[in-house]
Amino acid sequence: NRQFLLEFKIEYLSFLETLTNNNVSNMHYLALSGFPDNQKNYTGQDWYIEEIQQSIRKSILSKEVLITSSGRCIKINNAFFPAADLVHDEQYYDILARFLPDNVPCRESISYWNRVINQEIENWPPSITISLESLLEKLPNILQLSDSEAYSTLHGLYSYLQAKHSTLGEKYPIYLNEKGEYKLRDDVKLYPKIDDEIKSVSKGLKRDLDAEFLNRKLGDVPGISPFDLEAFYKPLN
Repeated sequence: NRQFLLEFKIEYLSFLETLTNNNVSNMHYLALSGFPDNQKNYTGQDWYIEEIQQSIRKSILSKEVLITSSGRCIKINNAFFPAADLVHDEQYYDILARFLPDNVPCRESISYWNRVINQEIENWPPSITISLESLLEKLPNILQLSDSEAYSTLHGLYSYLQAKHSTLGEKYPIYLNEKGEYKLRDDVKLYPKIDDEIKSVSKGLKRDLDAEFLNRKLGDVPGISPFDLEAFYKPLN
């Protein structure tokens, strides 16, 4: 059996080379390299990993075989896949695809890629998957506010966190204020009906309201409290 597997590896690698050189699509269907589902009856697992799996994965990693959500063709090393506990969360995939369209597999292939990556995931490069926490940590550096979809993308994330009853917004500064800064959820309030003159007076008194207001382009965001105008005006009267 081992000899057959070694011969298969040689033919597989040659076949993979031919297909990638000819820009064949749907290459994810050839990326499976893990053990059979019923691996309890499989002996020689260490041999398989060292002699078969490592060679196959090294070859796959060296080629542009993954079509992203934006339509680019990239190497797996440059891709992000949902963390194992989120592979069945379609809303999380939608969030990832909006924040990282050039790095996340397209919708047509994501299910199969999840299967590929989660076979002996420890034998893929580290950080090949991305958790919700990791996404939130990266958010300020990956979202371009000049993008026409940036604010709706943020709003979608905030709604997702609220629907999941997540408290991660209290840990990661991801809520955009009117100044364009990212803050913790409880450090911003919904933008109220207020004159710019009042904001200017407040700023002169060393209280910059734009630092406290959620960016008005985001509209109403679930989980964000309204700004208390009555309490704000009271000491001014």
